[in-house]
Amino acid sequence: MSKSEDLLAFAEELIYGKIDNYLSDLQRTILLTTLQESRKTYDQIADECGYSAKYVKQDVAPKLWQLLSQALERKITKSNLKAILEHQMRHQPPVVESPSPVALSPVPSADEKSNQKGNILLVDDRPENLKLLSDLLEEQGYEVQQAINGVVALQAIAIARPDVILLDINMPELDGYTVCQRLKANPLTQDIPVIFVSAFDEAWDKVKAFSVGGSDYITKPFKTVEVLARVENQLKVRRLQLQLQEKNRQLQQALHQLEKFTAATLEQKNEQLRIAEENYRSIFENAVEGIFQSSPEGRFIIVNSALARIYGYDSPREMLESITNISEQLYVEPEKRTEFKKLLATQDIVKDFEFRCYCKDGSIIWAQIDARVVKAKNGNVLYYEGLVRDITERKRREDELRKQLEELKIEIDQKKREQEVAILTESSYFQEVQAEMAEVDLDEFWSS
Repeated sequence: MSKSEDLLAFAEELIYGKIDNYLSDLQRTILLTTLQESRKTYDQIADECGYSAKYVKQDVAPKLWQLLSQALERKITKSNLKAILEHQMRHQPPVVESPSPVALSPVPSADEKSNQKGNILLVDDRPENLKLLSDLLEEQGYEVQQAINGVVALQAIAIARPDVILLDINMPELDGYTVCQRLKANPLTQDIPVIFVSAFDEAWDKVKAFSVGGSDYITKPFKTVEVLARVENQLKVRRLQLQLQEKNRQLQQALHQLEKFTAATLEQKNEQLRIAEENYRSIFENAVEGIFQSSPEGRFIIVNSALARIYGYDSPREMLESITNISEQLYVEPEKRTEFKKLLATQDIVKDFEFRCYCKDGSIIWAQIDARVVKAKNGNVLYYEGLVRDITERKRREDELRKQLEELKIEIDQKKREQEVAILTESSYFQEVQAEMAEVDLDEFWSS
């Protein structure tokens, strides 16, 4: 540890031992920078730590120098800090131990009691605020405890841990920021949600509240609906955290049992896996139908021997190396590829999709494809996979049958017309007309 870090630790021990307070991480950074005699400005420190310069200059730094002045019982500035600490460290070593988290007993949370909606601790130095919030929350079925200041709050939490804490900021002895820091420094209380309730409405006040571990922030004067909504939200989050912790415990237990089981049966499982892989490879390579995986961008990822044969290639490798754009190189009508992708985008699965495609030698065949989309957990498309069948012969037979049906229809229509003519010529009316026509002298008819 460097001399500057020794002085920093010494200063923290003095502050904790004499005024019972902790330094924030940002205050430690400012103090260490000063002890290292760095030329960094507050603006630079704020930028590096992710805070506003105004917050550092007007809030964090002044409180740091105030704490040091109280602990060392003299006016402390950046120029005299290092010399005074070195002198103090040589002649008056602190008798207190290093700051340690508040030791609180591991009392079960009120959330474990099934007959309660939730246990809430209110911390405020104004009795009227405590009464207002207490009446509001008790009316909604919550169990409410009250603490008039930060010290009483820590004592109450040591007796029974609440589910949520509503904490005022501006209080005597221990302010809300310090109380929250102590709670978050203790493993037994660090997960309790803390909602700050304060009249401070500046941005840096809220930033500081969240930086010390606050879960939410309510500005006074508050609205009833807002308080209830934020309390219920934190209770839900807390319940989910507890459920997650229990699930994690169960998972760890299950993993331990699984490890024991796996250790005893690893060889057997490996053998089964090897056999399964061989079976899959055999099915993939010897399948009659073409099997593929392709990217959404239009490139094959993997194909089997049957698919390569369908398209006229000597091997899957040759096909993978030759076809770099499925839409342009395979599809006779590229718009069919677009239609295929649209169907997959809307349905995830496509059945019996037919299209004409080019083979290696330039000939055209008919193919039928069944495919599905494989997606990642976030919904992004990873690839398409499916089966391809050569239906050229089926299409040829369908065309022949269609032509035969058309020819048959023509023949049927012709016979129908012949029957209609025969019926007409055999009718008595037609016979009478024909007899009358025979009696007409056409030469006389045209000459008249």
